Amino acid sequence: MKSPLKWTALAGVVLIAAIATAVTTPAPLPWSATAGKPKVEPGSTTGCFLWSDKDTVTVMTTTQSKKGLRWNGRIEVRGATIVAPRGMKDEKRDGFSQPKPNVLEFSFDTHTNVDGVKFGLKPDPKATPSGDTPKPVLCAGVKLEGNVTPKLYYGAKPTAAPSNPVAFDLTR
Repeated sequence: MKSPLKWTALAGVVLIAAIATAVTTPAPLPWSATAGKPKVEPGSTTGCFLWSDKDTVTVMTTTQSKKGLRWNGRIEVRGATIVAPRGMKDEKRDGFSQPKPNVLEFSFDTHTNVDGVKFGLKPDPKATPSGDTPKPVLCAGVKLEGNVTPKLYYGAKPTAAPSNPVAFDLTR
């Protein structure tokens, strides 16, 4: 006979794990909200901006600091791959890497100009919003000077992300 105490403890662990997952996984926003380049002048503000324009996704950082601020970030997609990443105005201490086809990591030392990376998304034909397959999602997280920052914005407005990381449903 199984011990009720063991089952109660196991149920408690499962519940705690479910709550932790729900808290750390942001609810996906519609990808359509990222449409359009924001009107941000280099050095006019401090922030990390993400937007989409046709088939290109752009992640751009800018800061008002003349001595520079360090940005580190990670883009991860499910149900798609990241293709043809290319840097924008990168200097010696700027760069990005693609450790997996669906992951892009970047590190920028941004002064009063802009740094960034542009890339495309290639949908995985097996990933569809029907059946048991999860919906395609893009998740973006960024740190400023080693700390999670609220200065993550998306779309043409630009809109402050409700969480960092922030997730987008690529089907909406």
